[in-house]
Amino acid sequence: MTDRAEQKSIRFLEIYDQLDRYMRSHLSEDHPHDQDDAHSALIRKLAKRNPIFKKYKYDLLSFARLRNSIVHNPQKKLFDPIAEP
Repeated sequence: MTDRAEQKSIRFLEIYDQLDRYMRSHLSEDHPHDQDDAHSALIRKLAKRNPIFKKYKYDLLSFARLRNSIVHNPQKKLFDPIAEP
């Protein structure tokens, strides 16, 4: 992975972590360790309650998939991620 691409991934993950903390605090939920799509579930719940999340629901779900691709990439030491922010 190039330094620039790595920096973009790291920054994306930092911002996504902030979003995750925001969602969990507004839903009063702890981090569920046993759900594969925990981020998507949070987005869907907030989309029912918050008009901004409703408006950007599909974009946010795409960001959640990108986050999972970066974080859960089993080959990240050998290959670049399958997608970059």
